[in-house]
Amino acid sequence: MGRGYEVIKLPDLQTFHVRYTQPLREDIENAQREIAEEIVRELDASSERWYRINDLTDIDSGPIFSLVVRAMPLEVRGDPGTSTDPRISTLFVGQGPSVQILIDGLKQGQYGGWLPKLFPTLDTALDYIRNRLAAGDGVEAQSRQQA
Repeated sequence: MGRGYEVIKLPDLQTFHVRYTQPLREDIENAQREIAEEIVRELDASSERWYRINDLTDIDSGPIFSLVVRAMPLEVRGDPGTSTDPRISTLFVGQGPSVQILIDGLKQGQYGGWLPKLFPTLDTALDYIRNRLAAGDGVEAQSRQQA
């Protein structure tokens, strides 16, 4: 069984690229913990806010609904290294109905009311980051819906 993901550090862009790959692991909870551990090791050595790109391109056409439902509660508590760690601003990459279910779920109150940014391709997400950094805007804080 493969890892089902790859974490790539892009230090010049203050970005962790988390690329989910097929086949996805059935033990998604463990995979999410492993990803967070890899990121937190790097993040703890920095005083800067970083981007995390959750790249779902390789899996966006698969039946991932049940895995998403199991993984979301782990990712929305603000734990170190997760998508909602306050030191991270998370962007999503992907298309298709499974990805849209994830994005819509994150907006719901029980998952924190997050307002995730979704890009159709990795290149568009990286361009967004490059443009923000070039403008001196830095890495923005995560957006949430107002209560």
